[in-house]
Amino acid sequence: MNIGSEKGKMKKQVVAILIVLVVISGLLTVNVLSEEAYKPIIQAVTVSPTEIVNGGVVTFTVTAKSNAPVKCVGYKEGDTNCTEGTCCSNVGEELWKCEWTREISEWAPAATYTYSHIYVINEGELRSDEWPYSISFNVGHSVPTRPKGEGFGGDNISLCDAIVISLENATVTDFLNATNMTTVQVSNFKGYKGENTLRVQWSFSNRSLDVYLNETTGNIVGIGEKTALTPTPAPASTPAPASEPKTWHFVDRFEDSKNMRTPSFTIKGDRWRINYIVNPLEGLTDDSTFKAYVYPDINETAFNIGSLWCMLKQCAGTKEISKGNADYYIDVKAAYNRWELEVEDFY
Repeated sequence: MNIGSEKGKMKKQVVAILIVLVVISGLLTVNVLSEEAYKPIIQAVTVSPTEIVNGGVVTFTVTAKSNAPVKCVGYKEGDTNCTEGTCCSNVGEELWKCEWTREISEWAPAATYTYSHIYVINEGELRSDEWPYSISFNVGHSVPTRPKGEGFGGDNISLCDAIVISLENATVTDFLNATNMTTVQVSNFKGYKGENTLRVQWSFSNRSLDVYLNETTGNIVGIGEKTALTPTPAPASTPAPASEPKTWHFVDRFEDSKNMRTPSFTIKGDRWRINYIVNPLEGLTDDSTFKAYVYPDINETAFNIGSLWCMLKQCAGTKEISKGNADYYIDVKAAYNRWELEVEDFY
């Protein structure tokens, strides 16, 4: 028996077994290291609070299940695609919470802001299915009341408050849009439907819209539109000698990117106009607000005789004013835009 030969065979068998074990171990290691991330699954989506008044902060929270870290959230704000990164943290076994906030300006337009098509992406570059529901919050503005004793008989809303409240009513805005140039008057109206009210009267030509508000709460208790009868035309008179044709004359120009009360200017004719351009600042169209009110330069209590608004967009146009032959100024309230006004007189 050749003992050396047998020992050689045994060594070869041991080496072969070790090689097989190394290969198997390597395969197992590869399998462990190559574990793949699976597609994340959104568990919940919330927004808080759902009502914002006069500005504030809203918090968005997305909870998702994923074996790989979640790195960002995507969504649509209205029609705009957005992403949020570096806001996700691990809160449990394969459970991730992504949270971010948005500050709402006190100038933000009153509206319902909606977010949809919400999804997450993990570090395996895998994207979840979109959350099937949209979330939203409402933005509004409160109307301050006058200090006690300064209203009509106590703790009542002011005349300006009454105008602002009426402007938030759809019937009023439809009337203003339909009549283009409108004047406004506010008066104390006792006993309307058994309540003490303020009457805000919007009028244009032979049409008027009366809005009645409880003088204490500011609640609208009634709205009515009236149309005056067209007067019988007077007999034709002998025409006067022809005068020089009227034309438009430049008066003044104002431009800025913030609030302004313009210097007073004089109108000679019986009508005039404002040519306006409003350009939102780059990337801030959704925050752009512009309002301009025309006042006779008489005293601080005079009512505005016209207004123009441009909200969340670029605007250009002309606003005609049917009252003239006096001194006027324009009170501009603007945010996140560049605006220009040009005044022209017709005489």
